[in-house]
Amino acid sequence: MRTLTLSAALLLALAIPALAEDSATSSASAVASPAAATADAPAPGKVTSIQYATIVVDDYDKAVEWYTTTLGMELHDNMPYGREARWVSVRVPGQDVAIVLHDPSKVEDMDDEEVTSKPVDNILLGTDDCKAIIEKIRAAGGTIEMEPEAQPWGTQAIFNDPWGNQYVIVQPAEMPAEG
Repeated sequence: MRTLTLSAALLLALAIPALAEDSATSSASAVASPAAATADAPAPGKVTSIQYATIVVDDYDKAVEWYTTTLGMELHDNMPYGREARWVSVRVPGQDVAIVLHDPSKVEDMDDEEVTSKPVDNILLGTDDCKAIIEKIRAAGGTIEMEPEAQPWGTQAIFNDPWGNQYVIVQPAEMPAEG
């Protein structure tokens, strides 16, 4: 797997639709772009959110303490994930995107060389249809590292974009209605 960073290019990609919309509404002579026209049409298999970014730590509890005390973040997730690993994340209060605190030394089923040399999937995306978007990614030149697979948290796949950046994409599991 490949370590990723949230770059200015990703931020720019997220900002372009908003800039195009502002430009189109502020000018009477503006012509809507084909991308803007298709963005309004409902289509299954699209990214609906950036949910998590991952960083590597060597001690969950010290990292939680540092991020909550020093940066004022809040603990978002803290649950067992295997024998020794935990799914631990922090976030800015009121924000939806969280930072996963990943300790690779706690990951089971890997030898020491794999643990120290294997980077993490840095960005986890949400989707409304995992199978449909994986087919779109494949058709557009992406490579699929893990086909859509049912997990307790939803349907998950792993893909590389045409430039080799790796992502996890999850269609959240439907939660039973409370009643």
